[in-house]
Amino acid sequence: MRTEIASEFAKDLVMEERFTTMKNQVYILGKQLHRIKRLENKVDVIITDSPLLFSILYKPDWLSVNFENLVLELFNSFDNINYLVERYKKYDNFGRIQSENEAIKKDKEIKFLLDKNKIGYNIVDGKRIGTIFIVQDVIKKLSKEGG
Repeated sequence: MRTEIASEFAKDLVMEERFTTMKNQVYILGKQLHRIKRLENKVDVIITDSPLLFSILYKPDWLSVNFENLVLELFNSFDNINYLVERYKKYDNFGRIQSENEAIKKDKEIKFLLDKNKIGYNIVDGKRIGTIFIVQDVIKKLSKEGG
C-alpha cells in the first residue's frame, strides 16, 4: 500500500511568518487542494492533518455560504476517512498561532462542522493505540474495496 502525506500548507505559512497570507482562506484552500491533488491516483492513501474542511473553520466573515459549499464539494470529491484525535498530552504550539484554549475550541468547532454536514468520523485517542486503530481501519477499508 502506497501512502503519502499532504502536509499542512497553513503550517508552512506560520513557519515562514506569513501571517497576512494566513487570512486568505481562498488561497490556502487552493494550495491545500493542490497538495492533495498532486498525489491523487499516484498513491493508495493520502494522509493529512489539514483537510479541506478547515477552510470553513478559518474563513473570514466576508466569504459567503458559496465558499462553504465549494469547500464541501471539493472535500466530498475524495473518498475520505475522518478521525478526530483526542488530545492526551501537553499542547505544543510549535508551528501554530493558537493557544491551547483556542485549539480546544477549534476541536469542538471541527466536531460541530462534521456533525452539521453529516460527515462520518471515528474518535480515537491520541496515544499509540489510536494510531494502530487508524492504520488497521484504513487497511480494512482498502481490503474491502479491492476484493
